[in-house]
Amino acid sequence: MMRRTWITRKPKPKKPRPDGAPKRELPDMDFWDLVHILDREFSFYVRAGQAASQGHPFVKCSTCDRQDHWKSMDFGHFHQREFFGVRWDLRNGGIQCPTCNRHKEGMKAEMATRLAESGVDLKALQTLKDMWGRTHPSKEDLLRWIREYRAENAKIRKAIKGQD
Repeated sequence: MMRRTWITRKPKPKKPRPDGAPKRELPDMDFWDLVHILDREFSFYVRAGQAASQGHPFVKCSTCDRQDHWKSMDFGHFHQREFFGVRWDLRNGGIQCPTCNRHKEGMKAEMATRLAESGVDLKALQTLKDMWGRTHPSKEDLLRWIREYRAENAKIRKAIKGQD
C-alpha cells in the first residue's frame, strides 16, 4: 500500500473582474449578501472584542469552559438564527467552541443556565423572538448595523493587532 503525502496547494488565482468592473458597494448588494456580511461582522465583534478586552487572544467557551484562540471559536445562538429579532442580539448567545456549537447543537440547556446566571432575562428574549418571528429587517437597517459594527471592529482590530 502506498502512503499518500500531503501536497501543498497553491491558492487559486483571483478571477479578474469583467470589463474592469468595480467591487460591489454595500447599497448595491441584495438582502442575503448583507445578512452574511452582518453575521461575519457581528461574530468578529463578539469574539475578537472579548479577546481584546482580556488582553490575550484566548477566549472561553460559554458552555464547556474550553479555551482556544478567538479565531477558532464561534458565536453560538440560543434561539436559532432564523429569528431575525434576536439574531444579532448579544443576549442571545455567547462564544462557543465548534464542538459545542456545531456537533452538540449548541448545548441549549447548558447555555440557558449560563445565560440566566449572567443576568439575561430569557422570558424577555423569548418575547422579542416571538414578536419579530421570522420577519426580515429592512435593507436600510442592515446597512446601518453593518456600518456600526465595522466602526467598532476597526477599533478592535487595532487593539488585537499585537496579540496574534
